[in-house]
Amino acid sequence: MAGKKVQVKDPKSSSKPSVIKPTIIPPTSSTTSTSQAKTQFRIYVGSYEHNLLSLSLILEKEKTPVFQPIFHFQAHALSIKSIAAAKRYLVTGSNDEHIKIYDLQKRKELGTLLGHQGSITSLRFSHEGHTDGEEVLGSGASGKWLLSGSDDGKIIIWRTKDWEIFGTLKGHKGRI
Repeated sequence: MAGKKVQVKDPKSSSKPSVIKPTIIPPTSSTTSTSQAKTQFRIYVGSYEHNLLSLSLILEKEKTPVFQPIFHFQAHALSIKSIAAAKRYLVTGSNDEHIKIYDLQKRKELGTLLGHQGSITSLRFSHEGHTDGEEVLGSGASGKWLLSGSDDGKIIIWRTKDWEIFGTLKGHKGRI
């Protein structure tokens, strides 16, 4: 089970589906069989109603899947359009032109990034050292850099060490 990949197809994209690698939780001490291992997914959901939800999905062979809430925030003034996660951080982008930063370890909001004059449509953390050509959401992201795209046609590169703007790419004529 550890080598399997789960593919999730984005219905809005005609490109290659994203790949999510599940976290394997070792079996408890009472059982040593690998067939009893649990698979756990961390799910982040942004809603039209401005909410950010984090859930844990636990799958165990021949048992009913278990959803457990982790946190819930009233995140934005308008609907959430994009989410990205790295080792420690989760960021959300919205129609309100703000990027909110969350600490996944402390489960709290850290602040807001302002720099776009349009809805935030895309957020991606960097993947230093990732060379196999496949995109792995969340699991392999180092989080050293954040790229944000917006309806204003700009891509902003944020340095996550201090959340300052490192650079702005302005070549697009339309939205990102």
